[in-house]
Amino acid sequence: MVVALLSLAACSSDDGPAAPLDDPTATGRELVGEFVTVLQGGDPEQLDAFLSDSFQLMRSDGSVATKSEYLASPPQVGEATISDEVVVTQDGDVVVVRWSIDVDLTTDDGAAAPGFAPRLSTFHFEDGDWRVLSHANFAAIE
Repeated sequence: MVVALLSLAACSSDDGPAAPLDDPTATGRELVGEFVTVLQGGDPEQLDAFLSDSFQLMRSDGSVATKSEYLASPPQVGEATISDEVVVTQDGDVVVVRWSIDVDLTTDDGAAAPGFAPRLSTFHFEDGDWRVLSHANFAAIE
């Protein structure tokens, strides 16, 4: 599936905490798809709005970033395919998504290896919307 801009209207509301999701897997797939789409768009304001103020990143090489550090040097994301397997759990206002992606990606450290690479993303329901709270990249599986 090539990632396209996805509407999250079904999983957000204007106020109050997140309700239990009717289909956590579908919502998790939408959330990671939105994350990839925002990165592909390269709009720093949109990325800033989608990341929680508490955002943290850890890459497979052990490098880390806070929200401000990540915004200062976001990855360049090209064509991407999310794997069919997406595993989602929800605990109140937190959704954890385990997924894999084959992506044309370049960071300050260079280009990512080709092939599906595991990811672990945590989303928090804040001010009526889902925000990326944390994200972990792992090396592509050979």
